[in-house]
Parts: sequence; structure tokens; C-alpha cells
Amino acid sequence: MFESEIESILEFLQEKKDILITTHNMVDLDALSSCFAFKSFLAHHFPNKTVEILFFDLSKHVKEFMNKFLNLFTSFDFSYQIHAHIDIKAFDALILLDTNDISFTLSKQEQEAIKESSIPLIIIDHHYSEQALSERTPVAIISDETASTAELIFEFFEKVKYRLNTELRYLLLSGILTDTGHFKYADNHSIKRVSKLLSDLPKDAFQEILELIKSEKDISERIALIKGLQRAELHRCKDWLIAISHVSSYEGAVASKLVKNGFDISIVYSTGKDEDRISTRANKYVIEKTSLHLGKIASEYGKELGADGGGHDGAAGLNGTFDPKNASKDLLNKIIEILND
Repeated sequence: MFESEIESILEFLQEKKDILITTHNMVDLDALSSCFAFKSFLAHHFPNKTVEILFFDLSKHVKEFMNKFLNLFTSFDFSYQIHAHIDIKAFDALILLDTNDISFTLSKQEQEAIKESSIPLIIIDHHYSEQALSERTPVAIISDETASTAELIFEFFEKVKYRLNTELRYLLLSGILTDTGHFKYADNHSIKRVSKLLSDLPKDAFQEILELIKSEKDISERIALIKGLQRAELHRCKDWLIAISHVSSYEGAVASKLVKNGFDISIVYSTGKDEDRISTRANKYVIEKTSLHLGKIASEYGKELGADGGGHDGAAGLNGTFDPKNASKDLLNKIIEILND
């Protein structure tokens, strides 16, 4: 899969010397695994190039995972740069993984530096995007039908028939498992990739990876989940049940919990000091039975708000400066309009 796109990306990078890989803010496991696996791939395929990884910040879950991973694989190199310590202009190619918009990953200063420079953007992502190839983005793989970016990175290894070592297999499997919700959002392609990655590993490898990615909820997240459930407003459209709720943090976790507890669709918003956020979720059944695509709604509405929006058919979000309560009502109306079609 994606053979022509992979060939185009490798051909384009052939002429580049210094390559920077980055991803979205609050790095999750899919983003982490994709960045380090792709850095390893490029180091193997282009041994004479310099490849660096840039992170803005990492989630608590990812930091816990990295510590546990290094207990298993003590020699693995988790080296990365912090956004304040790197000069974008020192690179001649910027690769965005697990996101298709620099506003989700870089500071305002770095975004301006990119706009002022001629550095090209290469995008490899599994979120919905209307982005087309351009002079700034000459090559890309954007597939919202793929459950995780780690799967797209795995296809690069498959393309060149490179045999992954155990560390990279564990890393990619961790990213795939978390972004598919332990296969809840996986399709046949995801299962086949996982099967290939597990081949020749010890029989207890899968259970070991599950332990790696396990994360206990701290008390602040548990409180957010309880408050989100308590504050949920029920809206009904035909036989579909929709929730609107609000919390101060963990919007995504609360939105997922609402769907797990009986709602077909959830909208959860928060008001922050620097940024307002909305997370939306929908169960598989409503996605299959209607033309609902939360990622498209978030992307299109984000442009109206002057905010960043996007995601998948069943999971999407908005970030920016806006009135999150009113925006949530607007999203509800847009969703209802689609459900009534």
C-alpha cells in the first residue's frame, strides 16, 4: 500500500541533507513511535544524512511509557530536541508525523520561521485533511482511513523489505494498539500489520506490550471523568443520543467515556487560559449508518472560527481562541443537520 507515495517521499528526501522530524503538541504514543521508528528508517536508508526529532511537549502517559520501554531496552536512544533549542533554518526538510498542520506542533515563533524560510513540509498522517500537494508540501501521505500513523511508517519498512529489530516492533505495536483503542477502531489492514510485527517475537510479547502501554488514571483525570458525566446534557435526534459536557481538562478522555456509557455522540469543551478546546466522539454504529464525519465538521468549522480543527470520522477536535460553549452548540446543530439527512 502507498507504494507510489512512499517512492515520491524517498526520492524527494534523496537530495536533502539535514532532516527534521516533528509531530503535534502533547505527544502521544502513536506520534512517539512514528517519530523514532521513522528516524531509524531514514538512518538506515540514508546513512549519510542528519536526522533530528523535535518535540514541543510530551504527555504524562508517554513519559511513563518511555521509562518502562528503557527498562526493557536499555540501549534504545530516545534523543530529541526541545522546541526552544533548535533552529528551524538549519534544516532543508521538515517532516510532520501524525499531524498535517504546523499550528498543532510548533510555537508561533517557529511557525513564522517556517513561513519565512523555503523549507519544504513532508506530511505523513492519518487524520482528515483537505490539504492538497503544493510547492510547500510537494509530497505527502494523508490517509484518514488508516487507524494510526505508526501503520503508515511500517509501510516504509515493508516497501524496502527492511527487517525491523525487536525494539522497533515493540515501539510500532505500542503506537498501533493505543490509536486503535486495542483494536476497537482497527480494520483488516491494521490486524495484518500487527500480525507481521508480532511474527518471530516471543510468545509473551503481546502481553508485554500491553503492560508497556498501560497507564493508571491519576486522581485529576478521574475527577474530570466524574464531572463530565455529571454535567452531560442529553440531546436526542431520531434514535441517536448526543451529549454536551464541559470540564477543565481531559476533554478527549471524557468524550470517549460518554460514548462508552451510552451516548452515540459526545461534545466536550473546556476554557483555558491560552487555548479553548473541544473534543468530539461518535460510536462506530452511527458512523456506519449515517454520513457523519466529525473530522470534516471540525476542519470546516475550525476555518469559520479561525481555529485549528480536524480528526477522524469518529474522533475529532478544535483548538484555538473562541467561545467553546457557543461553538459546542454550533457543532451540535451541524451534527443534527447531518443526522436528519
